[in-house]
Amino acid sequence: MVASSAAGISSRNPLPRSSGRPGRHPGWDQAPSQKAEAEARWQRRLKEVRAFRKATGELPRHQKTDDPLERTLGVWLHGQRINCNHGKLAPKKKLRLDKVLPGWREGRRRRGGHSRNS
Repeated sequence: MVASSAAGISSRNPLPRSSGRPGRHPGWDQAPSQKAEAEARWQRRLKEVRAFRKATGELPRHQKTDDPLERTLGVWLHGQRINCNHGKLAPKKKLRLDKVLPGWREGRRRRGGHSRNS
């Protein structure tokens, strides 16, 4: 049996024990530069989606578009919706999306006679 102190330090492993599983902390296994790059990429996409909406008056589509830029931005935004719905979107990012892109969670209004709840 391994002896441990109140600080959670094992005699075999001098490092303090983790309070949770590694998977519970997104980015735990990424170097700081990778985290910074991922954050910069997220912020850049948000700016691109905002510019797209300003230019077109619509949020980008992730399907049914031939425009590669719209599709790229739409896929990114769709991914943010999925992460939000599954509780995986960081609260700060959700607040930022709410502020910069009101209505982002609902997406585009459908045209025609079909509703989403049908």
